[in-house]
Amino acid sequence: MEISVRHFIYIYQMRNSINKLTILCIVLFLFNSCNFQYSIEKNRRSIIGCYVIDTSKTYLTQKDKINLSTLELAFYPDSTFSISIDTPYFYDTVGYWLSGTDDAYDYNKMYFGTINKKYEDINFYSPYVENKDTIFLMSGTMPKQNQKGLGKIFFKKISCASTPKTTKR
Repeated sequence: MEISVRHFIYIYQMRNSINKLTILCIVLFLFNSCNFQYSIEKNRRSIIGCYVIDTSKTYLTQKDKINLSTLELAFYPDSTFSISIDTPYFYDTVGYWLSGTDDAYDYNKMYFGTINKKYEDINFYSPYVENKDTIFLMSGTMPKQNQKGLGKIFFKKISCASTPKTTKR
């Protein structure tokens, strides 16, 4: 009988520990979720703005350097984007984007089209500062049908003529 009472006391004490452990796990989960969401929001805010293609870092032919030198890309707070020049290298001039975290190994995505009718995506990395310029790397392009894409493309942040709000479509 004594073993049963000890066993019961042990289970009763473990029940309190399990409750404490459960509460601790829930708290840690919520903290981690909030931290993850904060990381995504922080990264999202760092992306919003206007960028111009960095022709000195991006491998381009001389003709493309001239044609694309004024190409601008704008990321808007409503998670849409626009590209200033219609080129064969990008499927469309508008779309929407999703932010990843600000982790160096995470990436963001650009989708051409709308949320209801999206096309393939492009991955791009979070902006970083290099020689006082804010730069981000796009890992390739989504070209129009039967067109060749570009490899790595670098963009440099510029000041926008006005604060980006939304795309024209």
